[in-house]
This record gives sequence, structure tokens and C-alpha cells, in this order.
Amino acid sequence: MKYIILLSSLLAMVSCKPKLTPNTDTTIPIEINSTQLGEMIAKGQKMILLDVRTPGEISDGKISNALEIDYFGDDFAAKIDQLNKDDHYIIYCKSGGRSAKSVAIMKEKGFTKCTNLEGGYTAWSAR
Repeated sequence: MKYIILLSSLLAMVSCKPKLTPNTDTTIPIEINSTQLGEMIAKGQKMILLDVRTPGEISDGKISNALEIDYFGDDFAAKIDQLNKDDHYIIYCKSGGRSAKSVAIMKEKGFTKCTNLEGGYTAWSAR
């Protein structure tokens, strides 16, 4: 019985984060960590930070200048549709699950330059 519960838990964890597909622009990474993001910001690289956490989560802090679109909001897809598909987006949530799903949604909508922040805001704020 313990093994069934353990196996079920592992399967649930694996299925929470979709497999990230490569960007069509091969110079844009699929995923970066918080150290890499800090270096990109310090170098002044052109990107748009997209925070897909809830307003309650954002009230605890966010990365400066990030756009906010709540992944759970009824208007999430409509707000994503308003973004420029040619820009490079760094997407983050609390720990990386919702942002990975957001990357997948954006790619389905024709975005070609989407990067997931591994570990999300939790990793960013811990650095």
C-alpha cells in the first residue's frame, strides 16, 4: 500500500509541470534559473518579465517591472492574446509549475520566445 501511495505521489508531481518545447529562436533558452535571470537583468537584455501568480501572492513581492497576469484569472487567455508575440518573455509563478503551463499556452498561441524561470519567485527571492 505504501508503494502505491508513493508511486501515485510521484506521478502527480511529474504531471504538474508540462514538458517545455524548444523556442523557434534557438538563442532564447527554454528555461533559466534565478542566477541567470539576474545576469540578464544586469546586462540590460531586452525581455519582458511576466508574473502569472495571484494578486495575493504578488502582494508579498515581485520582480521589478514585471507584468501581472493571473494564471487563474478568467481573463488570462484574453490578456495573453493582447501581448506582442515577437517579444521575449520570462514567465514566472511561485515555484515554476504555472509558469511552465503558461509557456505552453503561449507557444500554442504563436509566441516564439518564452522562457520559464525555474523555481519561480521562490527561487528568485531566495538568491
